Amino acid sequence: MTHRNSPISSTGPDSSSAVGSKTTAPSTSLTPPFLRYLHEQNYARRIPRPVPEPPDKEAWQAKRETFHQQLIQLTQDPNATLFFGNEAGFEGDSRPRQRWVKRGSRPTQGYFGGHIRQNIVGAVNPEDGQLVSLIVPHNDTEIFQAFLDTMAQEVRAGEKDIYLILDNASWHKAKGLDWHHLKPIYLPPYSPDYNPIETLWQYLKGHYLAGYLTRSGEELCQKLFDSLRDMMKDTDKMKSVCTPKTL
Repeated sequence: MTHRNSPISSTGPDSSSAVGSKTTAPSTSLTPPFLRYLHEQNYARRIPRPVPEPPDKEAWQAKRETFHQQLIQLTQDPNATLFFGNEAGFEGDSRPRQRWVKRGSRPTQGYFGGHIRQNIVGAVNPEDGQLVSLIVPHNDTEIFQAFLDTMAQEVRAGEKDIYLILDNASWHKAKGLDWHHLKPIYLPPYSPDYNPIETLWQYLKGHYLAGYLTRSGEELCQKLFDSLRDMMKDTDKMKSVCTPKTL
């Protein structure tokens, strides 16, 4: 959130004739107490993520409201387990991110300009912090089926229905997919805010790969593997990062 203090002026009937008066502009810097207040209220500085504008905003909002109600019902259903899934790409010279630096300094971050890239396909259960993931070279129907096979082994069928909530990528809806005992539910279009695994990907990029630089696809793959393994050790952190903010 970007906050700016708006200048406030007060003009009295004699202000235009005042001689030798001194006007002090209000400071535009945020005082430490105010920063603490923002942190306490769960605010943080974020760069807005560009998303396409829906062609029919009213219809889109109606779909989101319907999905929201469905999601609330599922989270309250004792016989339902929810996993949120999606893919994310990671590069060998990651995008620069905000950092604290001394005033006047000009921080830099190196890059190679190559195309070293790895992808992760995963699904997370925000309730208990369980994460199922695969590091893959790209995303398509075959890769997604391999992920479903893996998830079906990691999350065994039981008394509860297991739902996998996904976006509308073409390979998520391909005919012939074997879902095993998993039940797919699709997000409304243009609604990444309803998928808490997006927050997990941002956390991974910001806390584990910020400033990371490599020319090797194998090194990037190992870095992702180590980072995911470290994250999965702390289920409380996983639950905190992945708790849906839209419920």
